[in-house]
Amino acid sequence: MQNSISFTSFKGKISRWVKYNFIPDTRILWKRSAYRKTKDIFSEHKIDLVFSSSPPQTNHIIARKIARKFNIPWVADFRDPWTDVFWLNNNSKRLGLIHRIDKSIERKTIQSMDAIVTVSPSLVSLLSQKTKKKIDLIYNGFDEDMIPPQESIAHNDKFTVTYAGSMSFEQNPVSFFKCIEQLSRNESFAQGCRLRFIGNFPPFLHEMIRNSPLSHCFELTEYTDHQKAIEYIAGSDLLLMIVPQTPDNKCVVTSKVFDYLAVKVPILAYGPVDGDAASIIKQADAGEIFDYNDVDNSCKYLLNQFQNHVDGNSLLCSKDEYIRSFSRRNLTAQLAEIFHSLTKT
Repeated sequence: MQNSISFTSFKGKISRWVKYNFIPDTRILWKRSAYRKTKDIFSEHKIDLVFSSSPPQTNHIIARKIARKFNIPWVADFRDPWTDVFWLNNNSKRLGLIHRIDKSIERKTIQSMDAIVTVSPSLVSLLSQKTKKKIDLIYNGFDEDMIPPQESIAHNDKFTVTYAGSMSFEQNPVSFFKCIEQLSRNESFAQGCRLRFIGNFPPFLHEMIRNSPLSHCFELTEYTDHQKAIEYIAGSDLLLMIVPQTPDNKCVVTSKVFDYLAVKVPILAYGPVDGDAASIIKQADAGEIFDYNDVDNSCKYLLNQFQNHVDGNSLLCSKDEYIRSFSRRNLTAQLAEIFHSLTKT
């Protein structure tokens, strides 16, 4: 109830209005001190290139100024859109003039970049509409040194479905819970499954679990470090992923996708079936992604994976070469090559 009150309070409304109308974002208040400190560092050391990553977009504003000051190349990384991010577009709380100014700053800033990288094909397409410069695609990836060897992973006595990471309202797992409700009538599944959620979760998830006919099958594990989370997902039989249900979600490819791929455990995902995450899962032959409302087909897939577990069939993904392309060692090499191309003499 407290969250609801604060969200609708006068103070909360003012806070959101300010957030939506800062250019380019609220971190711009940090610009002056950050630039001053960065300039001191660049003056003391021989630095050949500046790299900035957003959000926040203020990072690019600072990097542009530094690159001009020291006449060095600048590589910019976009993890999300700038003015096209879903919570800004068509937002009645953002003034039209503010949005037009922000778009102008975005355009000028992008034109000053020497190289641009981003994390999904849809973001490449979006940024390509704003500049004729080449946009390099470098995905989020996984740290292969954190992945436990397959031989060290014990077989589960119960079929274990794991969701790892935070969960927002846009990732509401209602379809998964409807699927679980259907499968609760299957006695074998009801007695032989473990539904594990790892992280810090909102009240609505706790309520959904309490109301589930399989509430006894759920296992909530508090937020843990990344290495331990990897061990949990590697020791699972199926991994649950939910792409946020937002207007720009076709371009959403979270780092979780790659951690899931790395352990080669099949994925049950909900999201846009024509999105970038869906394309990666399909190319990796790593599982299935279903529309948010496709309860029946996701239920059939889940039950099929459960039966594979019961029968002792191997569930591991086999597209090793494709999956290895997302190791951070390979992805860092791609970024290093871009750096080298701009700094070689």
